[in-house]
Amino acid sequence: MALASILVDISPLGITGGLILGAARPDDRPRLCRHLLTYGAVSVVVGPALACVAFGWW
Repeated sequence: MALASILVDISPLGITGGLILGAARPDDRPRLCRHLLTYGAVSVVVGPALACVAFGWW
């Protein structure tokens, strides 16, 4: 549970990502939002795969 919350919390849809976007300069926000969305999308795919490799299949 903790692994999942850490992986997706930095996306702009989470609280931490929203705070990061809110603190960024206005001209940097679109680029930063794209980067955070990309990170969130990649973490949804890569995170569970890494967890299965690290902890094995139940």
